[in-house]
Amino acid sequence: MKQLVNRDNSEGIVQGTLGSVKTQEIQRVVDAINEYTETRLNKNLIAVKNVDVKEPEIQNNIADGILFSIEKDFDSYSPNIEFPKNKFKNHIFKVLKNDEVKYNKETLDQISLRIDDFFLNESEIIVENDRIISSINREVIKEIEKNAIPNHEKLVGIFKRNLRSLSADDREYLPETAHSLWVILKEYYQHERIKTAVEYILPLFPDELQSNPKFSTDLRDDLWILNETNLALPKSIVERYKLDGEKISISATQTGMPLIFTRLDESLINSQVQSLIIAFVFVTLILIIQLKSLTGGLIAVSPIALTVVLNFALMSYLSIPLDMATILIASIALGIGVDYSIHFTSRFKEEFARSNSQFEALEKTLTTSGRAILINALTVALGFTVLVMGELVPMQRFGWLTAASMIISAFGAITFLPALIIVTKTKFVGDYSRFNASGKMKTLKNKINGFKK
Repeated sequence: MKQLVNRDNSEGIVQGTLGSVKTQEIQRVVDAINEYTETRLNKNLIAVKNVDVKEPEIQNNIADGILFSIEKDFDSYSPNIEFPKNKFKNHIFKVLKNDEVKYNKETLDQISLRIDDFFLNESEIIVENDRIISSINREVIKEIEKNAIPNHEKLVGIFKRNLRSLSADDREYLPETAHSLWVILKEYYQHERIKTAVEYILPLFPDELQSNPKFSTDLRDDLWILNETNLALPKSIVERYKLDGEKISISATQTGMPLIFTRLDESLINSQVQSLIIAFVFVTLILIIQLKSLTGGLIAVSPIALTVVLNFALMSYLSIPLDMATILIASIALGIGVDYSIHFTSRFKEEFARSNSQFEALEKTLTTSGRAILINALTVALGFTVLVMGELVPMQRFGWLTAASMIISAFGAITFLPALIIVTKTKFVGDYSRFNASGKMKTLKNKINGFKK
């Protein structure tokens, strides 16, 4: 506890382990904790001891707290199923009002053995006579079978009846002995009460949760507050029932790696968007200046934009997170992809100027610069695939995603880019007026016939 609470018990740390590194899971948990601390956490409470939990408003307050805990556990196991609050709250009220416990024979035998062990090893008074211990044991068990914990007075009475030969000094320790035994019996009562409550509420859940032992344990923990009589209550309830207690102010701040990861993800996404927009703007300006055409610059940058979109689509489809490694892929695709567009458009303009048709210019461009682009892309892609053989998963993803981006970028430059140029007949590549419609159609027809042969 010294590691979790400060010396004056005014500050503490609530620790939890998040068994996932998925961005969506981490974000969901961080948002849930923030929502709880900002809206659900009552920051002005009064700590009251020995509360009468049978009062209606107090029961309602306890039921709301239990219901909230159960709902959170239910959502963690069945996030796609709506939690029926009203149905559960009625059952929780019934559990709150029922404080009777029926012990089975196995539990009574365990309690009996525990009482024997208590008098042999823990009792404040020494009882060496096994017959007397057995007599005390039988009377205590009879009281327990009445669905009640024997109070201190009854326990002291049982001791006095069976320990008449005790010395005056030992008789002074009877109240302490009764209290120690009462604490042990209360623990059994509390466990059995919660066990009965779990058995009553568990059938309300889906079959897969009923058969899940971990969920049963979580449900038991949620219901454990049924045993508490020292509670932190809102001021309105305390004033209504004229209770005495200590005012406490609560504040909570979320820290830890999940919060850092979410802030880092937000920073990565913002940086990614800003850097891509700035890069696209400058790359487009450079292409416009290089090609001396606004339309030409926009067309030349389109394969790069397509590559980036397909890269993020592939990451989304395969559920690949955006991390310090994968965030670099779009920038790399942008930097290398612009080279392919410049090489292709520059060579196409040269071939267009001295060819008889645009299709002839396209064929010569593909067999020269197009071939070089493919070879370059395959070379770079193979170089990056070496990272796939590494042990770090982020680097493996970075390797094959970058390789895929290179291939997509290259094929975009030799397929998507020339298709846009030919369909739009943009003037930045040359003068289309020197080609008549019949000449182009004839050339296209000849090309098709040549491919058929």
